[in-house]
Amino acid sequence: MIVGVPDGLGAYLRDQKTVRVVCQSESYGPLRAESYPFPVNDGAASFTGSHVQYIDYDRFLLSKFMVHEGPASDMVKGFGEAIETAYNLKGELVGPRNPDGATTVGAQYSNTDAEGNYVATAPISNGADWFMQSLCSTHLELKHQWGEGIGLEDDTFITNEEWMSYMDDVTSSYIMFISNRL
Repeated sequence: MIVGVPDGLGAYLRDQKTVRVVCQSESYGPLRAESYPFPVNDGAASFTGSHVQYIDYDRFLLSKFMVHEGPASDMVKGFGEAIETAYNLKGELVGPRNPDGATTVGAQYSNTDAEGNYVATAPISNGADWFMQSLCSTHLELKHQWGEGIGLEDDTFITNEEWMSYMDDVTSSYIMFISNRL
């Protein structure tokens, strides 16, 4: 279920009976080995490479993990992709990539230059529009973590793309704030 190399983790009580573990993975997209694509924005676009996923565990069974005699899968209540909606740096919903030139609306700017031209050095071969290269490190900030009305207004999982391989004279970076599925 978890794609790539688990790197950043966060855990919290989803409800009184469920522990949610959020995991981002390092999976290098077409630069090393592509992962399966996941859809965003109601299927308008898809990503390969690194994923951010969650697993829901039964809190009671998880508390007995070290003495549990069955498989760990008995503890799993649910799982899935954490990213359902993706926006680019212009605030546009990320959309499909134009394979014949610049993507003028909805470009994923960690893969393109400012005009929307795909500038990553490796082509995507598994049908995805875009890829997330090597998500690295994370921080899980819970809503009002420091008391009522203090802190962020949503549960937020913050991660970044640690590196990318571009054509000459191109640089890019971004940070993702993920609260859709948390």
